[in-house]
Amino acid sequence: MKIDKSLVAPIVDNDKDLAIVSTVVALATILGTETVAEGVESGAQAERLRAVGCEYAQGYHFCHPASAQVIELQLSAFEMAATRGERVGQALMAHGADLARTGGVRPRCAGGAP
Repeated sequence: MKIDKSLVAPIVDNDKDLAIVSTVVALATILGTETVAEGVESGAQAERLRAVGCEYAQGYHFCHPASAQVIELQLSAFEMAATRGERVGQALMAHGADLARTGGVRPRCAGGAP
């Protein structure tokens, strides 16, 4: 179940909006579905979503839009990190030259879970 960014944006400063999001998350849990919050732009939003049990989030806080080539490089970095037991950041740094050649910008995070 997706939670629209118009509900996510004000949750840091508005407890009523947070209550709505919390209710949506609870309903999704009762129905046995996952929740995805859209438009997460700050760490504070991500923390609040995590606190109410939101399972997934997407938005600029995690990663900006990227080309397919950059995404492929990021996925390679995840695979390399998993294989070597490294942190993902180390693997992304190893791919930095490839990212620069493709015109990509190093993401803060390639994932979406809060």
